[in-house]
Amino acid sequence: MKGMRDSHVLRHWEALLARTNPGPTQDSWTVDGVAWSRQRHTYWGLAHSFRIESHTLLKDSPRAWRLLVVKEAHWGMDRAATARITSWCELEAGRSEDLMAWMRAALAEDRREWTS
Repeated sequence: MKGMRDSHVLRHWEALLARTNPGPTQDSWTVDGVAWSRQRHTYWGLAHSFRIESHTLLKDSPRAWRLLVVKEAHWGMDRAATARITSWCELEAGRSEDLMAWMRAALAEDRREWTS
């Protein structure tokens, strides 16, 4: 992922997720020509709980790429207070320049909609 900072990509990804997420029951959707899918695993126990979500974003040609984002959340006995949230990403295929260009364009379009 040369030239791509995880924290920068994750901030863009979080903004796009907030804008496009169709709700907790939807496992796949499309954003500006990119197929987005989500898989979840949750464990609720007496002493601790966790949720792991993996998101795959797939852009077909031209300039195809595939991004994997994993987000983990952990809770202790007090489920009202999140103990830890961790996210990481991996560009599995394609060029980071193409991914970032798509993210910037999608977010810029979103900002135009907010200001009009």
